[in-house]
Amino acid sequence: MKSNVMFLKIIPYILVIFSLSNPNLKAEDGLKTELKMYEGRPTLFINGKPHDGLFCSVRSPYFRNFIDAGFDIFDTHPTAPHGWIGDGKYDYSETDAYIEAYLKQKPDAKLIIRFWFGYPRNFWWAVKHKDQQAVPKVRDKGRKMPS
Repeated sequence: MKSNVMFLKIIPYILVIFSLSNPNLKAEDGLKTELKMYEGRPTLFINGKPHDGLFCSVRSPYFRNFIDAGFDIFDTHPTAPHGWIGDGKYDYSETDAYIEAYLKQKPDAKLIIRFWFGYPRNFWWAVKHKDQQAVPKVRDKGRKMPS
């Protein structure tokens, strides 16, 4: 099933909305979002309707609990794979599978996709650029730190 991607800018995040429930929805149609006063407080509006703006950060195995609690915006932080596998090389298959794990449970979920670019010691960039890794003074024991 092909998903359409739309961007909903809400500072400081970019919400990436994946819609599997409406195959006729086009990315260029987008979503209209606004932050404006409503009943005396700043409120998020999505397509002209007020939204409480609440979201949760949860891994897909626990996602169902939050769906049942009524959440529809989810933050995938901190473990979304970024797909950057080498100099000028990208592979988003793991990222797609990660997103699909959420959407299989709630096809109309609004996902905040955040990528963590801190890296493990074997991250390709760290291996290639050992001289550019951060070494904190307080822990300088000759070991490079994956920052």
